Amino acid sequence: MDNILVHKTGLINPNDIKFDKSNPNSMTPEKLESLKKVITKYGFGDTVKIDNDGICIDGEHKTKAAISLNIEKIPFTKFTNVKTPLDRKILRQIFNKLRGEHDVFKDAKDFKFIDDKGELEEFASMMAEEQETFEKEIEAYEAMNLKPEDIIEESFTPDEKLNISFTFSELKDFEKTLQVLKTLDPDKEKALLILVNKHED
Repeated sequence: MDNILVHKTGLINPNDIKFDKSNPNSMTPEKLESLKKVITKYGFGDTVKIDNDGICIDGEHKTKAAISLNIEKIPFTKFTNVKTPLDRKILRQIFNKLRGEHDVFKDAKDFKFIDDKGELEEFASMMAEEQETFEKEIEAYEAMNLKPEDIIEESFTPDEKLNISFTFSELKDFEKTLQVLKTLDPDKEKALLILVNKHED
């Protein structure tokens, strides 16, 4: 559409960007250090978004990392039509939360590729996570790729019942397990057998 405003980008001294103290998005010192590692290795790419008064809408942590790294100029986009705290807060929430949803299995496939190339330790450091976190994701991914001959088939009479209990510390773990069951096999019972056999190994 011809009437959509396309904002211009440029370069700015990160020290000239103002911060909104009401920003709800916080970052731990450990993650800030990881962000600095990423910028040091790959460079400063995304533009920092500021409003018409030079107040940061999105990219506060990247800006602080740039200041800490003594970067003289960083790319920015000035939203000249954002002139009120209301518009700034709306855009801030949108930039923070309007994102695609990650497929946990494709994530794990990426982690395995990174691990196979011998870069998992550095990757974990740049993500401010323990390497073991990604190793567990890789193990789950490999378990999902068991071949049929690796699965021990068991049969049960109608009178027999197999009760398996799971305890989840977080909702995301429960959701991930549900996704695993759907992916492993449409037959939930067979999917559970795959998980049980993998656990017994």
